[in-house]
Amino acid sequence: MTDEEDMTAQLLRLAGAPPDPRREQASRVRDAVYREWRAARRRQLRRRGVAAGIVLSAAAAAVLAILILERPRPVVVDMHQRIATAQLIQGHPRLLHGGSTGVGMQLDATMIVYPNDLVETDTSSRVALRAEDGSSMRIDQSSRVRLLGPASIEVITGAAYLATSDGSRGFEVRTAKGAIRDIGTQFEVRVTGGVVRVRVRTGMVEVRRGESLTAAAAGTEATVTSAGVEVRRMPAYGSDWAWTASVAPPFRIEGQPLRAFLEHVRDEHGWTIVYADRGVEDSANRILLHGSVDGLSAEDAVRVVLATSGLRYRLSAGELFISRAGATR
Repeated sequence: MTDEEDMTAQLLRLAGAPPDPRREQASRVRDAVYREWRAARRRQLRRRGVAAGIVLSAAAAAVLAILILERPRPVVVDMHQRIATAQLIQGHPRLLHGGSTGVGMQLDATMIVYPNDLVETDTSSRVALRAEDGSSMRIDQSSRVRLLGPASIEVITGAAYLATSDGSRGFEVRTAKGAIRDIGTQFEVRVTGGVVRVRVRTGMVEVRRGESLTAAAAGTEATVTSAGVEVRRMPAYGSDWAWTASVAPPFRIEGQPLRAFLEHVRDEHGWTIVYADRGVEDSANRILLHGSVDGLSAEDAVRVVLATSGLRYRLSAGELFISRAGATR
């Protein structure tokens, strides 16, 4: 050991061990590190997802994760913090400021939603809200959903669908059976009686009950009851998802590339896009759209847009195949 190293060692011995950090400080550090890890992990997984394409394999399913936890952590928020605004409203939903004991009023597109506000829908109303991070929160008919904070909601009854934005660091959906946490995905949580159903459009889910874990890939449904968790296959497209698209914010096609429109339709309906060849794909990138498709169903909108672009489509089992007009597959 050199003289310098010996002196350093003596100084360290004299200084003694540093005191343990306070529990609150340690907790804040852990939370900060965890948030940064989630953000970095999410970016890494998104890059892998782009490279993997649209194949629903086990490798692609590892892009995202949802955890159902038995004991969610308490949400600490500023009760005056703006957490969401209305995007699209069907029927006459109600907003109760401050929760179920608050004053109820009809929800409209000018209202701001604050922590602990409760949204109620009847049999003819639905709501689409835009969270401050850009994520879309949609509430189905006959539902009661409490917005706890900027990234946390509680589904008391009925259903909520979340499509998280690129800027999201994850949402937590609480239910009587536990909390569902996501890392950048599209999923539905429905509460009916004593049963919680989680349908995942992309990624993978991991259901934690006590010490046991149950994994389910994208395109599956996890049913959580007091008896345990059951997972079954189900498509990420079709009539079971139709309500989520019916309350989706409109997509303005004016000046947008055809590809952006097709990808919007893909995301809203769980379809996959297949181009006949590279030339067709290049055309989708170059063609700019004009006009409007408001009021049309998704398939009719695709038909109209492609007809003006010299292209055509075929939709089968959730696959949207794009080719040139007059070409054969």
